[in-house]
Amino acid sequence: MGADGSTADPTPRFVPTRVQLRGELENASVSEKLDLLHRKLPDYETGEPGNPGEGFLQFESSGHNSEGVAQSEATDGREIISFKYKRDNFQQTRAYVDGEFRSVHEYSPVGVDIYWCDEIMLFEGSGKSTSNTSQRLESLLIDDIWLQDLPLEDVLPVLFKEDDHLEDYGIYPKSTRKASFEESSYNAKISTLSQPELKKWEESGPNYDSITSLRKVFDYHGFLIMATITTKSINIHSIDSQSDLTNNRKNKLSVSFSLDLGKALWEMRPQRTLHDY
Repeated sequence: MGADGSTADPTPRFVPTRVQLRGELENASVSEKLDLLHRKLPDYETGEPGNPGEGFLQFESSGHNSEGVAQSEATDGREIISFKYKRDNFQQTRAYVDGEFRSVHEYSPVGVDIYWCDEIMLFEGSGKSTSNTSQRLESLLIDDIWLQDLPLEDVLPVLFKEDDHLEDYGIYPKSTRKASFEESSYNAKISTLSQPELKKWEESGPNYDSITSLRKVFDYHGFLIMATITTKSINIHSIDSQSDLTNNRKNKLSVSFSLDLGKALWEMRPQRTLHDY
């Protein structure tokens, strides 16, 4: 479910960030983190045209909700903090009402779902809403948290050529479906190429440092997950299993997978020196 109450996007888009803690959040337990977030972040209150509302809501963990009440279902045996950011957006337009055209305000709220476990925080949303929300969150918790974008543009070439490191996080790469590059002539549907075609493509000299996205299939705890990793985000396309999964379970798997993938990608990033800048 989206932060604005709408049905969740069928292709969840997660923007992973690296979390560094300080102040009150440093060495805090999950319940203490929840308490601090609830105290320091403004609660969302519904606004109106000229005075739109904005704020945070639904502070929970996979173990407890914001009132400390135990949840019945944990997420893969670990506590993941989740909360939402919502901002009212009123667009003035003209509409046919009661037999005449009138000036009305169309309500289209902006919502971002946030998931946090250990050193990775995910922002689920579209466009600039995720970056705006991470900046808003960091400004409100300036004494307690520092958010750092994962350098996905640097990790994609490594992920294409050497993805064995993912296995340390319970993620087992099965196949690469598609690769996209800044120079579109090298774009390829890898999974449809025969071995001779793949060899010819590799010999054509694609610049792996210019990869803009990879679509891969992963085995994650027995579930086959197809995801596209871009220079900005992790996008979940499908989750296949031998049994039917509820939308709620698919969402939890998407979040858990993206958190673990975020951790792995951070560890896979090339180490830079002063000569690289």
